[in-house]
Amino acid sequence: MRFITTSLLISTAALCACKAQHHGAHVRDLGDAATADLGAQLSELASAMTADLNVLYAGDLPPHDDTLALDDAAPVLSEAELDTLRNNAAAANAAFRRALAAADRRVMQRVETMTRLRTRLDATHAALAQISPADTARYRQGLADISRVIEEMNDAFAASVAVDCPAGYIRINGDRAYGTGNFCVMKYEAKKGANDKPESTAAGRSWTPGSWLNAKNACETLGAGYALISNPEWMTIGTAAAATAANWSGGAVGAGRLSFGNPRRYEAAGPDGAPCANGPTDCTPATWAVARRTYALGGNQVIWDFSGNGAEFVNYSNAARPHVLEAPVDRFPAGPGMEMTAARPTHATHPFWDDAWGVEQGMGSYWWWSDASPTAIFMVRGGAANDSGANGGPFSLTLGREATEEATFAFRCAFHP
Repeated sequence: MRFITTSLLISTAALCACKAQHHGAHVRDLGDAATADLGAQLSELASAMTADLNVLYAGDLPPHDDTLALDDAAPVLSEAELDTLRNNAAAANAAFRRALAAADRRVMQRVETMTRLRTRLDATHAALAQISPADTARYRQGLADISRVIEEMNDAFAASVAVDCPAGYIRINGDRAYGTGNFCVMKYEAKKGANDKPESTAAGRSWTPGSWLNAKNACETLGAGYALISNPEWMTIGTAAAATAANWSGGAVGAGRLSFGNPRRYEAAGPDGAPCANGPTDCTPATWAVARRTYALGGNQVIWDFSGNGAEFVNYSNAARPHVLEAPVDRFPAGPGMEMTAARPTHATHPFWDDAWGVEQGMGSYWWWSDASPTAIFMVRGGAANDSGANGGPFSLTLGREATEEATFAFRCAFHP
């Protein structure tokens, strides 16, 4: 008489299921999608085997710790049922082998990859060990030169893109050091036009709107794309002016000084051919004068009263208050609440610039207003109309004004196409 050990059969099925699930989990932990699929197939096969056994032994079994005769407790398995169990067991075994083989292949591939990388790393270290410090410096300089050429090519491409500016505005090429793209700016300080809207014309005295907030709001009434000129935009224009030889008294960048502009208050501008119009002296574009009111910006662009005539509100605010320094200070010393890179260029960002330049070169001065008020402070740039040559300049800067504080300053708007 044939016997079947029920406890052994059930234990074997459970072990198969347990191993299937264990290997499925192990394979999934490897993070490989294909291997995880094999683990899932394996779990399904184990579940099928367990289901077969549950159906086969669906009834109550009499208690017995040893073996039972097939005729007494367990039905005799038909050949078809035996084939099903054999097939499931074979499939499970094959799935185990595929999963393990796939995992082994993936591990071996990773080991081979790591070995190749280690070999390359060792070779790189060996090569670097043969390079002198001078060679390394030349290599790094070469990379920096390549990067600079790429940036210059990108800048040249950006400068070639057409920008349609409103009447009375000039196009300004962006400067990556300040994060600016191409934009348009009023050629002249704003004048009060129809319906109290600012306009850019040579005729008429500069508009002094009374406060920083009034200037900001006036520009925004012009519509979408218009705004009070920002400090990065001001820095972009000032840097372009300082980099243009025609603006220097010596006819070359760094030779002599820049003009500080008109010392009279808010006068009307004039034609580009008379850059000292309505000022204390006469001059021409070819004749430099300290009171010249225009800066050339390249590409036949000219901007009026960027220094002198009337200091201008700029769209910049800072919640940090200055505490001392109520007098003009030479060469823009570091002050509270503001980075110096927001006040003037540096040699690191613009190689033509000399970090020693200050009021002697006509760059302007840096003023802090001491005030204990906790509200934000706002910026005025360009040098006031009555500033002497020691204070006026394109980078002249005053911090300490309140948003609604009554102040007699000019302004100009920018437009972003």
